[in-house]
Amino acid sequence: MHYPYDALTEHELFEGEASLSILERHQAMVDLPAAGFFRELDRRYPDSCFIHTVRDRDQWLDAVERHYRSLVDNWSSVSLRFREFSERITQHVYGAFPFDRAAFAEAYDRHEGSVASHFLGRPGDLLVLNVADASASAELTAFLGQQPASNGDFPHVTDADEVPDSALQRTHLKAELRE
Repeated sequence: MHYPYDALTEHELFEGEASLSILERHQAMVDLPAAGFFRELDRRYPDSCFIHTVRDRDQWLDAVERHYRSLVDNWSSVSLRFREFSERITQHVYGAFPFDRAAFAEAYDRHEGSVASHFLGRPGDLLVLNVADASASAELTAFLGQQPASNGDFPHVTDADEVPDSALQRTHLKAELRE
């Protein structure tokens, strides 16, 4: 599940519940909710595997800045639930909302160190994956015990794929999150 922002998941994450309801219906959770609570998720789900995607720090900062600018430019058109959760999780992970380059850079460095130290000596539990590398798709499928795609492509989405264009599509997405 990408970026679950429903009220129940928010409560379970921030209040330290023993498990997450969303993971009863999905095999994985990605983006800030997972990154911001990886230690807690590792404790709650001790046999889980974690994938830490990385790329050049400056390229990441540029991409995140573009993402947050685009998001904030359309802030009034997204649901209150999404806005409230996004502000809270962004503050939790980066220490700032909206984008602040210095705060996000510090958070990037802190997160890199935290992930490395948390999973030290546990190579089977963590895949550090540079999604820009040509071998990323093969590394990911091997880590997950899956067969690589025949064309070797690494599927990905962009910001344009993430936030539906129309209010009707966003309403449908919110309904799916409540189910």
